[in-house]
Amino acid sequence: MSVAAREEPPGYAGPPGGSGFARGIPAVITTRAQLIDALSVAASLEHAILLQYLFTAWTLKRRPDEGLDPKHERLLRTWGQTMSRVSHEEMIHLGVIVNLLNVLGAAPVLHRPNFPQAISPESPFDLSLTRWDDHTLWRYVRMELPQGEPLPPEPARMRPAHPPGPRHVIEFDYLGELYDIIRAGFVHLGEDALIVPAGVDRDTRWGLQVRRIPAVTDLTSALAALDLVVEQGEGAPENREDSHFERFTRLRRELAALPKGFTPTRNVVDNPRTWASHRDTPLAGTYIENETTRRVAAVANDAYRILLLLMLQMFGYDDPPAAGPPMLTDRDLVKATSKQLMSSFLRALAEILTELPVGDDPADGVAGIPFEVYEEVRLSPRHEPRFTIVMEGLAGLENDCKALAGETGVARLGVLAEHAGWMRHNLARGVPDGR
Repeated sequence: MSVAAREEPPGYAGPPGGSGFARGIPAVITTRAQLIDALSVAASLEHAILLQYLFTAWTLKRRPDEGLDPKHERLLRTWGQTMSRVSHEEMIHLGVIVNLLNVLGAAPVLHRPNFPQAISPESPFDLSLTRWDDHTLWRYVRMELPQGEPLPPEPARMRPAHPPGPRHVIEFDYLGELYDIIRAGFVHLGEDALIVPAGVDRDTRWGLQVRRIPAVTDLTSALAALDLVVEQGEGAPENREDSHFERFTRLRRELAALPKGFTPTRNVVDNPRTWASHRDTPLAGTYIENETTRRVAAVANDAYRILLLLMLQMFGYDDPPAAGPPMLTDRDLVKATSKQLMSSFLRALAEILTELPVGDDPADGVAGIPFEVYEEVRLSPRHEPRFTIVMEGLAGLENDCKALAGETGVARLGVLAEHAGWMRHNLARGVPDGR
């Protein structure tokens, strides 16, 4: 049975995508405010790129019953690991940008437009959640393309192109150009512009992997951190072998070498979403009509929102309370829980969604994780409400996963319910009232 689509309530009169990338940033930065704006654009862009890479990695087939022989099963596992590694490095890039915002005295920026996004004032490429194919990999090559490197021909597009939006003050064709503008801004403003928070020199690691988010404590370390971001993406001119650009180029070659007709992914739709239309999704996506699938996708969105709340707390440097639940006093615990939410909980939900129908007709394809955020996620300025909001959110995840496991028969959802309960207990352990 087809389910009625949710529509945006009438009355919104703002521009499409109201809280997107649009900012007027000069090509030559001379003030702190301009530099903060440029870094905010970079944070939103790195965040969106990271999510695209994760979405694509999670669309790959995984099992022999999906038509994979042992050789192809190993190859696709390697592809997924490569994309996950690139995603983890993009998380480091986002952490670098947030640290740079911190030392300028600005709050962390983790908000970004919903998918899809057309070429915009501050993005020289469209941003879209798509499965693993040649055009997707070409888009990723384009995103990481070094300045001066010729762009490979665009493969045949099987999906409609999004028309570009209007250009504003800042224009760049490469991510490296944006970082050149930001780097020059730091050099121009100099050491005196930095307001380094206490503890920033020792809080440099997030638990996704061994690699560290470099600390930013002065102008030299700020410039070195920016150089790291560019070199990991584009690669240094003398050595691009392990850059994101080269890795995506190799993945395209490996995909082209597979037998004709071999499909490495599940039939995942582009840009799945739980709202048919909304002011924050001005471009067309794929509405998830199947009610059960849409509820699972909504749980994934809720988990992503909790992850953003924990990351906002993790990247903040306000003094923790003298006493209270571990979530508020133990930064390492917040990091570990963030890791669990991203690498285990959200990944599991994403994989479950790629086996659930998007509509009533199986031929319509399967869903994927939408990464939707409607209205900006904000961290309370007070500590106690932060704890309450996260606890309520994790309890909601636990209850929803338990209910959906019973309705769908997907045992993995029951495991995730237990996982949510464990995270809630761990963050609250030691609270006097037993929560």
